Amino acid sequence: MITRAEIEKLSALHVVEPDMLSLYLAAPPAADLAARAGELIAAAEATCGQPMAEQGRTWVLERLPPCARDCPGRTVAVFACAGTGLLEVLPLPCPLPERGVVSRVLEDGGEVTVITDGSSSVAARLS
Repeated sequence: MITRAEIEKLSALHVVEPDMLSLYLAAPPAADLAARAGELIAAAEATCGQPMAEQGRTWVLERLPPCARDCPGRTVAVFACAGTGLLEVLPLPCPLPERGVVSRVLEDGGEVTVITDGSSSVAARLS
């Protein structure tokens, strides 16, 4: 279960790098969590029209396999931002639909957030 300290840590974070990533993934015992995360990231990138920085994507995907071993059969929430070194993987108490959320800071100072389940996506721009 997520603790108050974890909630406070995540709520204090502000996007300083181009990308902030949130994933909600099922972690079956033999799953390749990184492959499914990559699929959701790719779907979000396609909707956003711009890929995540390769360094940030690689940084996240390389760190996910141990998480799957630690949480077999659970849905996990992943919060990541390579630029800040944030990688929080939290096992959730109940199953949730898989989805990916990418928030990106734009050159004009605005922000766009994309939410996807891999087959459909929605984007919203915040000024």
